Amino acid sequence: MNERSLLRAMRETALTLLQDIEQGLERCNLSGGRAACTRSLLIDGYVFHAEATISGVLINPALPDGFDNTPLDARSDQHRQRWLMRPFIETVCWFGTGGREAEERRVQMLLRQHMPLTP
Repeated sequence: MNERSLLRAMRETALTLLQDIEQGLERCNLSGGRAACTRSLLIDGYVFHAEATISGVLINPALPDGFDNTPLDARSDQHRQRWLMRPFIETVCWFGTGGREAEERRVQMLLRQHMPLTP
């Protein structure tokens, strides 16, 4: 094996390792309740962690850090290959102790404490 071939093989190994690390970090982003019902899914040669997939659409996938606020040009080529134009659905729990309703009620209570309504 010549030096060029060796370096190419090392690059592929390093890229595979980085991809595995990125996917591990995505799994860490899952909240406790969602982590329990998440499966590893192989789609288009990429591994995703999500509750399910319906017709190729990921349901509640584990997303990379800063997914919602990272500009496209700041993302790696590998990230764009995996996620650009990848459809997914995130469900939101409204009721229950961890739901949005509980958080909304807590915020409203704090606002009333600090800014009481005056007639």
